[in-house]
Amino acid sequence: MSSADIVKEYYNQNPQIEWNRLEGGKPEFEITMRHLKENLKPNSKILDVGGGPGRYAFSLTELGHKVTLFDLSEGNIEFAKNKSQELGINLDNYICGNATQLSNYISDKYDAVLCLGPLYHLNEEKDRIAVINNCLEALKTNGIIAFGFISAYAKYTAVLKFLMQHMNDESKADFMRNKYFEVVPHLLEYAQNQSPVFERTDDGFTESNFTSPHQLTNYLESFGIETIVLTSPECLLTHYDELRYLPKDIYDSLLNVTYYYAKNPALHGSSEHFLYLGRKK
Repeated sequence: MSSADIVKEYYNQNPQIEWNRLEGGKPEFEITMRHLKENLKPNSKILDVGGGPGRYAFSLTELGHKVTLFDLSEGNIEFAKNKSQELGINLDNYICGNATQLSNYISDKYDAVLCLGPLYHLNEEKDRIAVINNCLEALKTNGIIAFGFISAYAKYTAVLKFLMQHMNDESKADFMRNKYFEVVPHLLEYAQNQSPVFERTDDGFTESNFTSPHQLTNYLESFGIETIVLTSPECLLTHYDELRYLPKDIYDSLLNVTYYYAKNPALHGSSEHFLYLGRKK
């Protein structure tokens, strides 16, 4: 089975999981949307590459944009079509295809292109380069481009969340202990890895890679992109996911504070994801 088929099968199994991942005011979604709102011109024509079941596509459509959802997974596309009827929100188009062959499906030019998922599922550098170039080819000059990455430090954050989830459940004490010590060698390997992009080596998730924030801006600028911002959407809130259940005024304030902290390179390693926004020269 090819890497693309493995990723496709993972998302085909349950699109609801990916839909739920960004629900409930999650910082990744809220802060990413804030950056998009600030940089997209009104009534933009947007291509959402690897947009999954359409969380961003539907929200941007509600804001008056015209969005085409493009995804590798037939399950995600079908989920989005059903969700469109449920929400009463009509996307401009739904296309199932491989982002490495984007030009086979897309001939139009867009005001903005989102690519918030595909790059961290492509473990071959040539494939990542192909997707970046394909997205830029579909983008108008001066158009907005958005790329998403999984942080090189995300596994450590995931382990901390796992321990907090099970630390007070005596019935799962052995399960927690065994799982933790099973993953420790991988944590240490990730901590000592100096590569800018490296594949995960432990089981879980699907075909994927992790990215260090160092030199990421320079790398993307080499494709002829003018940087707007490199940020870490969850920032310190990565470790305090339960804070989203605070009273709305407090949590909204926390999101606002996090929005500014997340731009600070000193804090990029605290997040599970990186968001890069740029403009095509």
